[in-house]
Amino acid sequence: MPLLKSLICFKGFDNGRRFLVISFLSYLLLAVLSPALAKAGILLVLILAALSPVLFAASIRRIRDAGFSLALAGIPVTVFWLSCFILSFIQHPAKYFIYLLVLLVTLGFTMLSHAKAKRKRNYVMGYDGPINLLSDSGEDNSVVLHQRIEPVIDLKQEEKSSEELFDSLSEQPQSAVESSEFQGESDAH
Repeated sequence: MPLLKSLICFKGFDNGRRFLVISFLSYLLLAVLSPALAKAGILLVLILAALSPVLFAASIRRIRDAGFSLALAGIPVTVFWLSCFILSFIQHPAKYFIYLLVLLVTLGFTMLSHAKAKRKRNYVMGYDGPINLLSDSGEDNSVVLHQRIEPVIDLKQEEKSSEELFDSLSEQPQSAVESSEFQGESDAH
């Protein structure tokens, strides 16, 4: 459920690969259903109503991640609507060249990056935002759950432990020697 919530989240960030997967799946569904879209107008409306918010939210997250103006986020949705109408209502073999435009726009958005926007993000499945993809409840992800913890060696503690170990080992033979001397003396008496 958190994965579905993250698809329509307008906050947060998407890396390029996640945007590419979301776009690819949207266009794949469009390509599979395109023969039926012209015959059933309601199906066209349902596809646009279901996939446009998902694609728009992914575009906003991707643009925000790349560090560009949010006004550019409308480009993938506009291309999606254009391709949807062209594939549904134009009956010419050249209509499939629209996929070239789709490919160029999607790859362009996938590879967007701004030199000043390089920030360290904690991506989970390509998403960094308020929805926690790792939990079933979908609670706030403001606290990072997975931080790498490096082992630290406390040299003072190690020295102390080594000294204690050395002292305990050096005391054992003496006590063994003393006890054997004590037994030897008791035997002699």
